[in-house]
Amino acid sequence: MTAKRDKAAKNHVARTGRRTTRYVLARLGRCDRCGERMYCVTSPYKRKDGTQQRCYVCANVKSATGLCDQPRVDAAQADASVVKHLDQLFIDFDAWLASLTQSTERHRATLETQLANALDELRRLDHLESKLRARYLEAVANDEPNQRAVEDSLNHVIHDKTHQQAAVRDLQTQLAAEPADPSIDAMLDVYSQLAAAVRSHDNDSVADLNERLRTVFKEVRIDTVDENTVGLLPVLRDDVLDRYEDLIPVMADETGATPSLAVPPTSPAVLWTANAPR
Repeated sequence: MTAKRDKAAKNHVARTGRRTTRYVLARLGRCDRCGERMYCVTSPYKRKDGTQQRCYVCANVKSATGLCDQPRVDAAQADASVVKHLDQLFIDFDAWLASLTQSTERHRATLETQLANALDELRRLDHLESKLRARYLEAVANDEPNQRAVEDSLNHVIHDKTHQQAAVRDLQTQLAAEPADPSIDAMLDVYSQLAAAVRSHDNDSVADLNERLRTVFKEVRIDTVDENTVGLLPVLRDDVLDRYEDLIPVMADETGATPSLAVPPTSPAVLWTANAPR
């Protein structure tokens, strides 16, 4: 009824189309010092060639809260570095492989230790069962009054032994299925798919690239290391990690939790840009 009474409805124009951007890291940049978002700021001053200075500015710095001292970052140089390293996908593959190998070895060693302890316990229970059986037969033969107590103890040990045997079989199965080395082929598949998801094309606009980056990366941590060096640390989205988890041998640590190194790392490699504006 409200819509019918709206006399200006015919003059309403629906806004369509995708929001344009001149920044590769729009809605991705995050200050590594304070954790706040990095704003895209364009100078109103136009140079002689018609260009304008573009910077990434920490929200705390922009609002002058005094909570962060992150310098302004030249967006043109930062964006150029991102485009330059797209094919590498910001991931140090060798470091990733080394991390997975260490995780594999650590998990296998944990399983072997657990199996050794379980076998020791099984041998202890087996020895105790033998002694209790002999003691029970002796109690029955001599018609001792405590033969019921001996029988209860024997049944308790037999029950524990059954559970321990199941635990040993489970650990043996896990150890047999445990890969000696991480699946490099699966890792390469993941690497290739992620790289293809963000690889640049000649006819791509900045907005297209930004949109593709946001489908793969949760954020890009930005920090000025020194006067001439800015570090960019891309962080993969959680849903991307979940999507490729089954393609990689995921290992659990000693507590049963899955370590982050078992899936593509957020990024052990850092990109660098130079001449950050003060």
